[in-house]
Amino acid sequence: MVQTGAAMLQGADMLPNASPIGMLRETSTSAPVAGLFPPDPWAAGRLADSPALYSTADPGAVAAAQQRWGAGPVAAAIETFFGAVAVLAVAGGVQRLVMGGGETSGAVESALGLRSFVIGPEIAPGVPALQSKGELRLVLKSGNFGGQDFYRDALSVLYAPLR
Repeated sequence: MVQTGAAMLQGADMLPNASPIGMLRETSTSAPVAGLFPPDPWAAGRLADSPALYSTADPGAVAAAQQRWGAGPVAAAIETFFGAVAVLAVAGGVQRLVMGGGETSGAVESALGLRSFVIGPEIAPGVPALQSKGELRLVLKSGNFGGQDFYRDALSVLYAPLR
């Protein structure tokens, strides 16, 4: 999940011409994907609205995609999608990201070329706020860490003044 605030928009609303399955059809999972996302003035104009981007699908649709392309390529396409969106968001001026999912977090970290962090306050046991590259502040959360209010708590920490 890429979350820069509280308002929620589904990924299809943010990038109407981009989808992980479309990427799987049109590229190999190792191909650069940033070029698949043309500049979208509507989406860029919504960054101040604090969008959230997430993936979800009916279990039957997931099973069908995995049957057709394989579980690994489907997962890689989704991870690559989120990495590409994070690169575009940061290039567009976003300075706060909260990522949920260990593989997705790793894909975003790799796509952004992040190699080192300053560790900040702990948001939940085992999940600190991080700072990298200038003013970029982020949270990389895997799986079952954090409670029901985790994302709200993470944003509160990320938007608090640096210590």
